[in-house]
Amino acid sequence: MEEIKKYQVMIVDDEPTMAKLFAAVFRTDPHYCITCVPGGEECLRKLKEGYRPDLILLDIMMPRMNGYEVCAAIKGDESLAKLRVYYFSALHEAELKVKAEDTGADGYMQKGIDLFATVREIKGILTKA
Repeated sequence: MEEIKKYQVMIVDDEPTMAKLFAAVFRTDPHYCITCVPGGEECLRKLKEGYRPDLILLDIMMPRMNGYEVCAAIKGDESLAKLRVYYFSALHEAELKVKAEDTGADGYMQKGIDLFATVREIKGILTKA
């Protein structure tokens, strides 16, 4: 029997509702394992402990440590810099896409528009790698 490729996705969001929605949607697909953490400090701690997700979805507006700071810490660490980081935010200003590029993120996704379209986008990113 062929082993199923499991993609590891980390969702970093201080709003638990969005993380729970994604976890529920992906739970039905054996190819994806979702890890949700409530903030930047927790994300960086898990990464320092050796967790290496295939994709990090990073909220921008979080207390204590915003998404830009978390991304800078990830991309500034040689052992983590190759991890794929996508900003994942309800903010939708056009300049956020530019800021994503300027801060080293691999892309930007707007949350709250269409959950299933976002899931398809995530799956597309992961299966193209």
